[in-house]
Amino acid sequence: MTHPPQAPRRTRLDRLLRTASVVVPLGLLGNLALTLAKTGRGVWSALATFPLPSLAIAVVLSLLPWLTNAWRIQLWTSFLGRPLAFRQALRIQLATEIGSAATPTASGGDFFKWAFYLRHGFSPGTAASLTALTVLEDTLFFALAIPTALALSDAGRLPVLRAIGREFRERTFVVVPLLLLGLSAVLLTVWATLRGAYGGRARRWSLRRLARARHRWRVFWRDAGDVYRELIARGKRRFALSFLLTAVQWSARYSVAAALLSYLRVPIDPLLSFVLQWTLFTLLNLVPTPGATGGAEAAFLLLYSPFVPRRLLGLATASWRFLTFYLPLGLGAALFWALSAAEEGRRGPPWRALSNASTNTSSAALRR
Repeated sequence: MTHPPQAPRRTRLDRLLRTASVVVPLGLLGNLALTLAKTGRGVWSALATFPLPSLAIAVVLSLLPWLTNAWRIQLWTSFLGRPLAFRQALRIQLATEIGSAATPTASGGDFFKWAFYLRHGFSPGTAASLTALTVLEDTLFFALAIPTALALSDAGRLPVLRAIGREFRERTFVVVPLLLLGLSAVLLTVWATLRGAYGGRARRWSLRRLARARHRWRVFWRDAGDVYRELIARGKRRFALSFLLTAVQWSARYSVAAALLSYLRVPIDPLLSFVLQWTLFTLLNLVPTPGATGGAEAAFLLLYSPFVPRRLLGLATASWRFLTFYLPLGLGAALFWALSAAEEGRRGPPWRALSNASTNTSSAALRR
């Protein structure tokens, strides 16, 4: 169902965009400060003699995921009978990038993608299935790529990766039981409430909420099941093509560091760098700041210090962060507003497009 434009109102997306407008300039200043503090003046003068093609390749690799993600969105929306133009698919991807930058890394930008799918007429279950399908393809790619890269490189023997692996294993034995204990406590509280342990009013309120939730979940899972049954029946070739785009996307993103280090004349095995990048971005899920600000630079320093000369480490860290985060985010935000202005026309300022998408689609989801 399509909704008319609403009066301007503050939403969660407005706040996130305002957060991004603060985080990005601060991050850029920190990026520059780190570069100046960790890099000698002689390195700056030597940059003029470095091979620019490697830098150009790094820039192209950092922006290529825009295209592959947009093509993946087009591929699956057309499969479900609601084809989107490339500019619409690209706009969804850019909104996801902006939202992800304004929130902790672990939360990702999937809510924004889901909201825009709803805005384009997909039901909540179908929109969630499309969003989850992207995660499934990514997971499958890494399940194949990381063991292969480990087998063909020396990454598995690096002390820093071994230490990180041990830390994850040790924490898993603590975190998983705590999560299970917390979940058990929640379920026990809900069961006691439904049994009337906390009074009749609490029981009646809980029963009404539960009935509504059950109805929504039935509709949600019915729509989601329809998507996956359709995929299994006639979407295998399309899945193979989308998986190929997934491989290109992540290979490009995780090759930025290797291309950048080549520009700085620091030799490194591309497969080794691929594993290091995957490890780095996995660690960033533990950083609570928007866009993993601060944590990303620290993780790069930790993982790449054995391979990058000390005099170049600050420059390499700041340049990598600029190419993989600030440059795509800045250009993506500008392009998103331009696409929003072209699509919205007279219906309001471009930034309201993202705000209205959240407001309209969230209310539509609740009604369904």
